[in-house]
Amino acid sequence: MNLRVTLRRLHLYIAAFIVPFIVVMSISGGLDLLGVQGKTKKEFITSISRDDLDIKSNTLKQDVVAIFKKNGINFNFDSLRRKRNKFYTRPNYGTHYSLKLKRTKIRIYRHTPDLIRRLMSLHKGNGPDFYQFYQKLLVVGLLVILLIGLWLGLVNLNTRRNTVLVFIAGTVFFLFVVI
Repeated sequence: MNLRVTLRRLHLYIAAFIVPFIVVMSISGGLDLLGVQGKTKKEFITSISRDDLDIKSNTLKQDVVAIFKKNGINFNFDSLRRKRNKFYTRPNYGTHYSLKLKRTKIRIYRHTPDLIRRLMSLHKGNGPDFYQFYQKLLVVGLLVILLIGLWLGLVNLNTRRNTVLVFIAGTVFFLFVVI
């Protein structure tokens, strides 16, 4: 089989595979640029005594898991992130919890993001390990698609001139915007 035919098929198959991802990333990125961030529903769950949790403990995650279980919250999380007087369970691309530190109490909240908010979080690179691996594959796939497309445009005598002109125009525009 001809190299150009093989590369064209590879270009088309990889493109077809990643179209859903590119569409979702375009929509979520566009919404972000328009200022549409989505919403997260915040729900108060319970309040515990500040004495029930040592925030300087070496076993803080395990201590929070125990407090969750004691209060009927069956939730697995990877880690805790501190932001001023709050701790957030990670990952937070889906339903997650926060612990807000008060003087004598710790208030526990459940946060449930809507679809737009979850898409924004995924757009920013958050997500399960498999999703992050998938994103890396998609980056490689997108580069392969672009480079094969450029190469196919350059090797075809009918499209070479226009491909070079458009490539130069795109490069100049990019440099103008960036510099």
